[in-house]
Amino acid sequence: MVLGGFSVLGDSVLSPLDTAELNEIEDKLLAQRKDIIKSRAKKATTSSWLNRFISGGHELKHEAFLVYWLSRYVFNDGGIIHRPVFSIAIHLARGTRIALAPAILSSVYNDLGVLKKAIVDSNQLESSCVAVSDLAIRSPFQLVQVWAWERSSDLRSENPNHLNNGEPRMARWDKVDCWGVEN
Repeated sequence: MVLGGFSVLGDSVLSPLDTAELNEIEDKLLAQRKDIIKSRAKKATTSSWLNRFISGGHELKHEAFLVYWLSRYVFNDGGIIHRPVFSIAIHLARGTRIALAPAILSSVYNDLGVLKKAIVDSNQLESSCVAVSDLAIRSPFQLVQVWAWERSSDLRSENPNHLNNGEPRMARWDKVDCWGVEN
């Protein structure tokens, strides 16, 4: 079972690392992150993380790539590498099935709350459009966009695609022109 390409089934993203070997791998990843923070970069960004592991045969290359992927495409927080993704990446590298969909759905709902607040703030008498122009959506935007199209008749196209049996819900909006916005 899949939601937006992310599995609904599997262990929680909050599953702890339960062996000394896995904790040692996490410590090594944390040490790499600390080294980046101590450098001129001052932040462990996804680009500095990728540069650290891209060349050479580092023993943690698989885990490091998964940390990058999770930080950049799944739990995007402005391109910063955060500690909570390490345990998820280590589990995934070991073949543990992780249910990413509930965490992504939580992120989508959080972003919808941020979006609603920005829209309400922009409609206030003394407010400018700065609230909306500085808005940062951190979850996968296509999921936020499809959610809005599914639930708001004012935003959606008048003729979405017909869904055939077995097609995902997002296929309804594939290549549909909604107010001149392209995918």
